[in-house]
Amino acid sequence: MSRSYLFDVDVVQTLLPDLVREHPDYQTALLTRADHAVGHRFVLAGNNPAGSPLYCGADIEWHGSPNGDREGLFTLNRHSWFFDLARAWFMTREERYRQALLSQWVDWIRSCPVPRDGKTHFHDFSPWKVLNAAIRVSDFWLPAYHLLSHAGELDPGTDDMIRESFHEHGALLAEHVFDTTHNHTIKEMGGLLALALYFSEFAESEPWRELAVGTLEACAEDQVLSDGVHVEATPAYHKISVDWFLRAYAQARAAGISFKAEFVSRLESMAGFAVASSFPDGTTVPVGDSDRNALEKWSSDRDYISRFVQRVLPGAALPYTGGSDPDLLWVTGKLREHAETREADAGETPTAFRDGGFFIMQDDETYAIVRNGPMNHGHPHADLLSFLLFRDGHLWLTDTGKYTYNETPRRKYLKGTRAHNTVVVDWEDQAAYRDRMSFVTVPEWRNHVWEDRERYAFYEGSHEGYTRLPKPVVHLRQILFLKAAGLLVIDRFSGEGDHLFDQFFHMPDTEGISVSGDTCCYAKGREKLYLVWPEAQQGTLTRREAWTSPAYGELAPSTVLRYRLEAAVPARIVTWISFSEHALRSCETQNDRVRIVVDTAGSRDVQAGRVVAEISPGRATLRTEATG
Repeated sequence: MSRSYLFDVDVVQTLLPDLVREHPDYQTALLTRADHAVGHRFVLAGNNPAGSPLYCGADIEWHGSPNGDREGLFTLNRHSWFFDLARAWFMTREERYRQALLSQWVDWIRSCPVPRDGKTHFHDFSPWKVLNAAIRVSDFWLPAYHLLSHAGELDPGTDDMIRESFHEHGALLAEHVFDTTHNHTIKEMGGLLALALYFSEFAESEPWRELAVGTLEACAEDQVLSDGVHVEATPAYHKISVDWFLRAYAQARAAGISFKAEFVSRLESMAGFAVASSFPDGTTVPVGDSDRNALEKWSSDRDYISRFVQRVLPGAALPYTGGSDPDLLWVTGKLREHAETREADAGETPTAFRDGGFFIMQDDETYAIVRNGPMNHGHPHADLLSFLLFRDGHLWLTDTGKYTYNETPRRKYLKGTRAHNTVVVDWEDQAAYRDRMSFVTVPEWRNHVWEDRERYAFYEGSHEGYTRLPKPVVHLRQILFLKAAGLLVIDRFSGEGDHLFDQFFHMPDTEGISVSGDTCCYAKGREKLYLVWPEAQQGTLTRREAWTSPAYGELAPSTVLRYRLEAAVPARIVTWISFSEHALRSCETQNDRVRIVVDTAGSRDVQAGRVVAEISPGRATLRTEATG
């Protein structure tokens, strides 16, 4: 039988000493997870505390959620630890790992016969939810089976039972092809393709393969915007979608199966945003339903995606990421890319993604990302014109995360506008909440101006989320990022009548934050961030303790700043944000114009000096002045 799969077991065997030598903690962590799995202790989404293993009983109840969370049931039935157990046996040859794996595998197959009622895709609380079935077989069952069968460690009866379940999974995935505009379909067809290529002896393997490849090509066409951003416009799910596409493409490529050139081009463009939507430390920007460790890999999300792309899409123009990656060993059969001589600056990622609604401002120390884009799918939040700020290895201005996908007041708050670094008008969200994954309507948004130059970046955008109010308001935000100096944020409001404007900033700490008059000082280590409202006599600045969600099911204390302005439109809020207390020399406003004088500290890319900037609707002009 042909086994067209992603890694050669014999090659991986020869690379295990390199894996252990270069990543000793990786093996330790893997064996720890496997030891937990032997004792039926599993890390499930929704466990408390997050990331901790939960004992699921001597007899595992596969049809219920052990921790009461909907995602707990899903992760229980994805069986990530099956591959951990197989790898633990492969690396140590300890029989207890193999026995635990086969015991749980057989028990699940006997306890969870495939449903026949025709509504499987929508059974959120079924072990056979189609997405979970696809993740289960492609990511965990198939590689575990690959290791055991290669070594001849399956008796004929068990082998027949598992192979029959693989066939049932394939039939289910082929029967329940969902909407090509939905990201679940990417993984579901990736799972079908994996089965078709691995079990070429199945009578349906060829039609399965043709269905999977055609549907994946349609998914790329329907879900990838022209700038490479996934249509859900959520960095974590963008990277998850990239990983799913890459796995399917890599496996097909290894089997000699081709995709259309347009598919490859879209995948290369997706890789660009996957890198751009990462902080300098490689973690994912937590916008919408995003966690910073979205892919849950050993390497950072950025480095994992970059290395994966460099292995299977060598034509993608990405900055080169060298080094070995232990997770990719089990996907591509390579611990590192052979061509380590590539130039470190082999590619540059864009800074503007207009259709996806993301704009990146950065210098050699500071990274900021502005979000103003699609809200049509389940994972975006009502966070238009928000931005995040990262510097020196730390997140300073953050999103508040997702915490849960259950229908709860916390879920409603986290999808709402108050949970983001933007402005709330009359205490209303930018979009009215319908349920945990949707809004009643989504507002129009526009990105008007983007400039990224040597000394500065300038963004201007607007949204109409508040035009539904009895007295409508349009919010326009301008952000001038002066490299090696700071950010000027101008919020402009037009429309009708008197309104209450609340501008929010979320900080992932409670210590080191003080407010005095029109200024907030946020100290973290040796760095200090200053937020100043030059027109503070018009409004009031307050702080309160709150919480953010760094990962699903996890809460952490935080601080919220609120600048409140009661005014008739047209109105304006001006905010200066800098890591230098005295960078802002002056700020003057006249009609629609804001003029600031700023001292830049200088950096690797920007010469120190004094900058005069004038900002009016639609434009920013800068000039330098001599100092002293």
